[in-house]
Amino acid sequence: MTEKQVASYEFGPYRLFPSERLLLREGRLVSLTPKVFDTLLVFLRHSRRLLSKDELMEMIWGDTVVEEGNLTQNIFVLRKTLGESPQDHQYLVTLPLQGYRFVAKVKECYDETEAAALMRPENSTGVDDKALKSIAVMPFTLLTNSPAQDFAGIGIADALITKLSNIQQLVVRPTSAVPRLSLFKK
Repeated sequence: MTEKQVASYEFGPYRLFPSERLLLREGRLVSLTPKVFDTLLVFLRHSRRLLSKDELMEMIWGDTVVEEGNLTQNIFVLRKTLGESPQDHQYLVTLPLQGYRFVAKVKECYDETEAAALMRPENSTGVDDKALKSIAVMPFTLLTNSPAQDFAGIGIADALITKLSNIQQLVVRPTSAVPRLSLFKK
């Protein structure tokens, strides 16, 4: 028996669409960097469960070696985005020396038709179709053609995605949401 995919997660005034990598607050788009989005998604998928820093880093970054400060920064940005103050813990609770727990009530929605209707531009952003702008940033290919420089192209794209995500009138799709075209392969 196949397990149904979650079309969206609802918590407080927010609704997150995993397949589209979108977060809405009361129908309006909320911009998140890709890793902050991934952090939130992990919390929603494991809501009410205590997650250690090691578990979170494994779920978010996998085998990639990153510093613990990256996780701390993502959680700080996530709390700020969700409107939590240091004294207010309606979404995330830190348990010293243990980890983090997402404490808000999370509703999993499986109805893809309803999710698709809510993601229409007129419903999700409060603007008409003509005003909605969307962009995807792909990794850059440097002219040096040096394999050692491939990470620089990814870094440039990531920095650009982060900067563009701050523009509220612009929907920035993460690189992972864009299918690779053979035209762009070496």
